[in-house]
Amino acid sequence: MDPERLLSFVGGWNGVAVLATIVETKGHAYRKSGAAMLFYGEGGAGRLGSISPGCLEGDLELRAESVWRSGKPEVAEYDMLRQDDLGFGEAVGCGGKITVLLEPVRGAFRSLLLEADKYVKQGETVTLLRGRGEERPRYELIRGLAVTEDPNAFAVAFAPRPRLVLFGAGLDVVPIASVAERIGFRIAVIDWRKNAAVASRFPHAELVVGTPEEAAARLAVDERDYVVVCSHSFRRDRSFIRAMLGAKPRYLGVVGSAARIRSLFGDEEPPAFVRAPAGLPIGADGPEEIAVAIAAEIIQARRAGESAPRKGVTGNEGGRDLFSGGTEQANGASEAFPGAFLR
Repeated sequence: MDPERLLSFVGGWNGVAVLATIVETKGHAYRKSGAAMLFYGEGGAGRLGSISPGCLEGDLELRAESVWRSGKPEVAEYDMLRQDDLGFGEAVGCGGKITVLLEPVRGAFRSLLLEADKYVKQGETVTLLRGRGEERPRYELIRGLAVTEDPNAFAVAFAPRPRLVLFGAGLDVVPIASVAERIGFRIAVIDWRKNAAVASRFPHAELVVGTPEEAAARLAVDERDYVVVCSHSFRRDRSFIRAMLGAKPRYLGVVGSAARIRSLFGDEEPPAFVRAPAGLPIGADGPEEIAVAIAAEIIQARRAGESAPRKGVTGNEGGRDLFSGGTEQANGASEAFPGAFLR
């Protein structure tokens, strides 16, 4: 679950809501520290996101109802290392310990989430600091990235969705846009054909009609963006690639055969952020499978840190985003310090 989706939901919901966040894990866990979900509605029956394969949510739902009634946060610990625990141990098979913080989304906490939503919608990253107060947690919202050395604090960043720019609006691009939107990207689609870059084909995308040069100038791609070149027009693909080489996006994937890609780049050695042919080598066949391969490679680049890794190389672990549970992102990282709620 990405921050924009949850923050937007909180902004339009005035009823019962409890945020459950993993603040610490030991051993193996399905989701890592920072992953979160929302329980909402009477009895917490409504759910947004997940933090386990389904083994913890039932118990957390019961706890969420109690947390909302009390108005106070609660910490739940699940020991899945115990072999005699058929509820959360051997039957689950996770083999780890998970600590979850449940917080009622009300009062000052809700107000700060609404303020965070405003900044994230404007394209800004903000950091929410939680600290231990005398009776209740202390909350502070800071614009930009912030970390804390306080062992009694918990800091997490809310970052806007990263942008994926698709150059080309053919039917084979539709599944790429669909998969990318579902894994947390906002989509921009470029094409020179007015009848291709249309909302009926790309309902959740920003649509840009124009030449490669016009589109590149309008979107102002930079090092935070991800780009896939997939128009199948050799001349236009080459023009857009040249514009993108100067922009140096986080990821630049080029769809096509090895021979076509050699022709596109000529004697130039593509920089490290270029992935050509685009997509992890999983033997994909057809638009849907190719979309999955490209999405997987984009995820790999997103998780890898400063630059996309070579194919088959796993990215490094880093700070985790509150809602994705993923590694540190160039467009907004997070650092978790769970001491305030574990002591």
